[in-house]
Amino acid sequence: MSKKVQERIAGKMIFALSQKGGCGKSFVVRSFVQWGRHEGWSIAAYDGDSGVGTTYRALGTRENGRLLDVQEPLVGAGRYSLRHELQRQEIVNTMATKAPSIFHDLPGGSAYDLLKVQDEGLSDFSNLLRVMDMCGYSLTLLHLLTEEISTTHSVAQYLDAFGSSVRHIAVLNRAFQDKGGGFTSWEGSNTRKRLQDVGGKEIFLPALKPQVRDKLDALHLPITAGFLEGGLTIDESGHLLRFTRELAEQLKLIEDWIY
Repeated sequence: MSKKVQERIAGKMIFALSQKGGCGKSFVVRSFVQWGRHEGWSIAAYDGDSGVGTTYRALGTRENGRLLDVQEPLVGAGRYSLRHELQRQEIVNTMATKAPSIFHDLPGGSAYDLLKVQDEGLSDFSNLLRVMDMCGYSLTLLHLLTEEISTTHSVAQYLDAFGSSVRHIAVLNRAFQDKGGGFTSWEGSNTRKRLQDVGGKEIFLPALKPQVRDKLDALHLPITAGFLEGGLTIDESGHLLRFTRELAEQLKLIEDWIY
């Protein structure tokens, strides 16, 4: 990337993705966006899997407890379906917000749908990246990893498609370690070395006690909720305090790539 282009690019597009579903993409987007907004960063958020709507429900603005149909993405969360032919173009149209950071939670296994946004389903994303560049945005990919080897294969697939033209961040989801798993398929893999060779970074997402996570959902509370806020118990508040402290430490390592 030339120095002239680097000086012109100010915005960041962040895609949370994996060819494997159920690996924690939505919780990563929720956590990164809520923490960033709490710290004063201007962030637009979008749920690219509107049929499921996990991120939309977690980040969306509510009135009297009811989720609003019309959202301001810089405050709540917009939504569209990357899989829907008439909606997937919204992923690029979101750059019209001119938000410094734009997060997209993309559905699992959506690489081909992403290719159809600007590149007519061809084998690379060159035109998508060209359009982003012309709008003043660079792209960061958040690769979600669990103990399953399919998540490592997903990183390899996106490395093949994007190479060093984007920023790559491997996010190791420690929630799955509570089930006795680890990251053996990732550690020592050639894919991990490839990510490091293109300048990629690696962080972990701290585990949060499932009961606390469920309580946050039920009470519509952010991960930045204060001690004993909104009906949280002392035990629940303590677990959340540890989670946000560890999360903040990890986000410091990638702050300049996502905020």
